[in-house]
Amino acid sequence: MSSTTMRLYNNSVKIMTTYYVAKTGNDTNPGTELHPFLTIQTAANISQAGDTVFVKAGIYNEKVTIKNSGSVGNWINFSAAPGTSKDTVIIDGTNISNPIDWDGLIVIKNSKFIKVYGFRVQNSTKSGIVVIGSANGGIKWSHITLENNHTYNTYNAGIQAYGGGDNLIVDGNEIEGAANGGTGYFSQECLSIAYNIDIVEVKNNTVHDCTMNGYGGGGEGIDLKDGVSNGLVHHNHVFNVVSVGIYIDAFSRHNYNIQVYNNIVHDINRKWGIGLAAGCEHGGVLENVSFYNNIVYHCDLSGAYSELAYDGSTIRNINFINNVFFNNGVSHYYLAGGIYLKPIYVGMSNIRIANNIVNDNYAFEIAVGSWNTIPGLVVENNLIYPFRNNTNGQCVETKGINYVEASPLFVNDASADFHLLFGSPAINAGSSIDAPGIDFDGNPRPIGEGYDIGAYEYISCLPPQCDFTITQ
Repeated sequence: MSSTTMRLYNNSVKIMTTYYVAKTGNDTNPGTELHPFLTIQTAANISQAGDTVFVKAGIYNEKVTIKNSGSVGNWINFSAAPGTSKDTVIIDGTNISNPIDWDGLIVIKNSKFIKVYGFRVQNSTKSGIVVIGSANGGIKWSHITLENNHTYNTYNAGIQAYGGGDNLIVDGNEIEGAANGGTGYFSQECLSIAYNIDIVEVKNNTVHDCTMNGYGGGGEGIDLKDGVSNGLVHHNHVFNVVSVGIYIDAFSRHNYNIQVYNNIVHDINRKWGIGLAAGCEHGGVLENVSFYNNIVYHCDLSGAYSELAYDGSTIRNINFINNVFFNNGVSHYYLAGGIYLKPIYVGMSNIRIANNIVNDNYAFEIAVGSWNTIPGLVVENNLIYPFRNNTNGQCVETKGINYVEASPLFVNDASADFHLLFGSPAINAGSSIDAPGIDFDGNPRPIGEGYDIGAYEYISCLPPQCDFTITQ
């Protein structure tokens, strides 16, 4: 059986090889399906542009470092073999020492056009899957796709991309039990993307139960920080993690042009548990970030939070539009509530909070810290209920303008169904300014006389009776 094909590439014949790895193999074999390699690393060492490595079911107690690169139209693909089911191709880090903080069990180092698909990566003393380049210039990685993998029990991040790269896609992965080593730089996020990375899409991932090591373990769910630009974070499900569900944090660099939408975030634990956060912790610049069509509920502290935590930082042009923030502040802390802006230092400006349902949060629905004013702050067309008129010295609750103060009439908030019932006061009560063109379900906005408040447009009919097309 042949494991090679040929393709015309740059006016020459390119041989495309498919290698196989199996627990019945031997690294002296040719790597065919009938005579596979024993280790994934052997296949990684010889794979070139256009090649595919199929790994059959089994537990592989090894670290895999990928240094070779693919090219445009000729990626190097590392994949669970056809016919294998989820979590049967396992890379296990038991008894494997990783002395370097940023290390992992699958490491893509300064490579280009690489796809990793369908692996379970578990029991790492550092991270699970790592994409690494140079944070301050030099060799960079590019065009990396991590898809349909499952990381479990990692001391640092489950998936981490770090230092100088572009065109990263993280799609459909499950990250479980990550960041259980504490709160160091490399162990404080479950899915971490940091240091001068441009063009990022994080989508369809499930990040959960990153609380394995008690008070000192577990971390933020998804974090784009310290120099990430042109990012999309959407259709992810984050729950039972600590600190923050989805965090966009400039830290000491420039984060910009990031959209966070159609995510579900809930049960973010501990007293400081926050659903969505936009921050600048150490002198950086965060700008042009939009949070829309997100569902956030049952977080210990706040549904959404934005803070300048260091003098000299800048946060500007941040939008919170058409989200649902329900029953946050479950810790009953006196600064726990729906949306909280905390401008401790001068440097926060042009924040827009519109068309959100902010309902049944503990101490306040929408509040602004009293330390400094926020130039360009707009709060309008939100449904706020109940308004608690909280003015505790560190924050002032606000209704904004054109607000609705009434129960939103959800279909069933106890089962986290935040669609609107007939007669909801959120229907047709939103602003058209910056409103997303579709809702959480992919239905067009507006339907009816005007834009609805919240993540869902109210639909009084079902296809094919409706006079619009639903896109998924």
